[in-house]
Amino acid sequence: MRFQRALSVIGCGSLSILALVIGGCSSKSSNNNTDSGVDSPVVDAPVDHMTTPDVPKDTVVDKVTVVDKPKPPTDVRDTNGSICTGIAPTNALISDFSSGSGNTFGMFGQDPVVGGTYVKAAALNTEDFNDLSWHISGQVFGHKDLFGIYWNCVAAASGGCTLDVSQWKGISFTIKGNVGPDNAVGFTMGRADNDTPTENATCGTCVPAADAATAEDSCHGPRTTITVPSDHTTVKTVNLLWADLTGGSPQASIDPHQLTGILWFFHDAPADAGSSTEDGGIFDAGADGPSGPSYAVDFVIDDIKFLPF
Repeated sequence: MRFQRALSVIGCGSLSILALVIGGCSSKSSNNNTDSGVDSPVVDAPVDHMTTPDVPKDTVVDKVTVVDKPKPPTDVRDTNGSICTGIAPTNALISDFSSGSGNTFGMFGQDPVVGGTYVKAAALNTEDFNDLSWHISGQVFGHKDLFGIYWNCVAAASGGCTLDVSQWKGISFTIKGNVGPDNAVGFTMGRADNDTPTENATCGTCVPAADAATAEDSCHGPRTTITVPSDHTTVKTVNLLWADLTGGSPQASIDPHQLTGILWFFHDAPADAGSSTEDGGIFDAGADGPSGPSYAVDFVIDDIKFLPF
């Protein structure tokens, strides 16, 4: 995925998003559960990675100014450890939303990683945290509608960075409500090896295919499908091990040493099913705008955390 990138492509702060599904970095923000919780791998869906969608990093955390630090060439990795070498979050908890806000990871000035949530879909309502959980509702038009978590790292001059979450074995969250007619959503996480250099502030090494028809599918993050109870009231706890996320390109699996994005994406509306050949890359993360078949959603996600060994 990517780090923080504007849902179209945000840089290593959380690098990017759609690439996850789509391709990948980690964080930025924008708007308009064992059950092993693991379902069959997602196909034909886009996801972003370490990028913060369309939200200036400065709105999340102030950047650290580094004087006289030369910028690395755009075609190589930054080897000084500030961006491309993963920075480890302090705690396993990403957010339980007990603060009544979308803040994730730690607190600025106290922790190395700070972030928040974002929603990238033209017809979704503004996310709310009134019940101390992450509530999303509105209208969905397809797999380019998505939501996720972005982050910034204080130690990185750009604010962006990959995360090293290798001290944990996976990720967990709870979900309930109406996520669409098939009661399922896609979930993806990014790794720098599956991101393009543009997507994750030079940390990505994936070179997209020259053929425009397959370019988006050539660099994307590993993913899976999450089914949600059809009664819309039962809370499902999803526990995913790194190995449960598959199908990335060119690297099929997660590398917890270089996490670039955490993202959920919707499925296409029934009348549109099968109409898209996109396999989710981070290239065009974000909604295309209200058009075509759509469906209503109203659901809640909570208690997002990394799983201990």
